[in-house]
Amino acid sequence: MKLTYSAFIVLGAIILAGCAPKTPTQTTFCAGTDGIEMNFVEGSPPSEVFDNNNYKFPVELNLVNKGEYTVQPNEAKIELSGISSIDFGGPSYSKFNREQVSGKHKEDTGICSSGGSTIVTFGESGEEQFAYKNAVPGPLQFKVRADLCYKYKTNAVVQFCVQKELPRFGQEPICKVNEAKQASNSGSPIQIENFNQKPGERKIQFFFDVVHKGKGSIHTGDLCNPDADTFNKNKVRVKVRTQAGPITCSTLGGAEGIVTMVDNKRTVNCVLDTTAITDKTSETPMFIDLEFNYKIHQDAPITVKHLG
Repeated sequence: MKLTYSAFIVLGAIILAGCAPKTPTQTTFCAGTDGIEMNFVEGSPPSEVFDNNNYKFPVELNLVNKGEYTVQPNEAKIELSGISSIDFGGPSYSKFNREQVSGKHKEDTGICSSGGSTIVTFGESGEEQFAYKNAVPGPLQFKVRADLCYKYKTNAVVQFCVQKELPRFGQEPICKVNEAKQASNSGSPIQIENFNQKPGERKIQFFFDVVHKGKGSIHTGDLCNPDADTFNKNKVRVKVRTQAGPITCSTLGGAEGIVTMVDNKRTVNCVLDTTAITDKTSETPMFIDLEFNYKIHQDAPITVKHLG
């Protein structure tokens, strides 16, 4: 089969386009639905230990920030369970992060930098380490569980259309008041979706969904206080703000409040008062901030053997 000169040109352009470097997308955030990822450091705890205090060991957890909120010192709490101090001794079974765990950050080039990490050690230098105290007749299996609860935030922004009066017949508006808008979310397990706005008399109605996209559980109030978990579970603090005018959200009891998620979602209904707006039509950013505590866990098996 013969190819014409024009066909060669088109084919070459396609090949070059495929090989060309991809330009970073110009979005506000790095995005994603992850927060803090937690894993046991390899060998800590070890998979096998011996009885009668013959094998001392620490337990170490590696925390990596896969989202965009920077977790400050003492904003992440790890609690160990599955083994008891009666059998294994050891230091405190509850610890906070000492170091800041930086979130991802979008550079001016559009490239996202990686998030930070930190290691939390139970039984570090100067502390009592874990060791099975008594004798066992044969191998005994245990499961060490690490529960991580940490503070996190989502920042979302929408290009909101503000219109004081309807455009003249045949005139193309700068933006549309009556349509769905795309929300840009920072990397976090909870996101803003399905943002819509509709015009009204001296007001603009808008609504959006707060959606849980992660695999952990949501809490509010104190940092996953077990005594208040039932009351505070599935709750998220929501704040809506813009310079365009005053906002009232019936779901929040104002422009800020707490919502309870049902089946990993909650719709928030709001109204923007446009009485004082002087611009005929303009776009302005609408900011939505979400604040919550997030809880995940990891398990590690450990077998105690008799040292005869």
